[in-house]
Amino acid sequence: LCLSFSLSLSLSLSLIQVSADVYLSAVLSLEPSSDSLCLANELITFSVQHKKPWTDHKAGLLELFQKTVLASRSRVPEHILVCCSPLLRHVTHEEFTGVLQPAMERGLLRSPEILVSCLGIMLSGMSLDLSKYVMTLAKPIGAQLHSQDA
Repeated sequence: LCLSFSLSLSLSLSLIQVSADVYLSAVLSLEPSSDSLCLANELITFSVQHKKPWTDHKAGLLELFQKTVLASRSRVPEHILVCCSPLLRHVTHEEFTGVLQPAMERGLLRSPEILVSCLGIMLSGMSLDLSKYVMTLAKPIGAQLHSQDA
């Protein structure tokens, strides 16, 4: 279903010659949801494949990701996390330390059982070398991996 949607979206954007930039602006004006996040990532994929600019919306897209995934009060389905890989692949070290890492740390303090299940998929979708963040990420994650009743 996702592949079919992706192909249909790509074909539609190619036929009507409208920039994905217009659609990204529209998606960012919507209420944050997993649907708008997935649509935004499909638009990023289209933009990258057709060498169209999309990075003007990167801060808004990271905010959408933060609100939809990292600040979620319920478990985020795995397919939503997988569909976010186009955005996550383009995250820089500055964006990671400035936006994502603080949101991850807050999420791990607030609802660790929800965020721990997401982190593996989320971090594997990134193209960054995360070795310099191991100690800052390992402490809150490690605290959730042992039993407090022992």
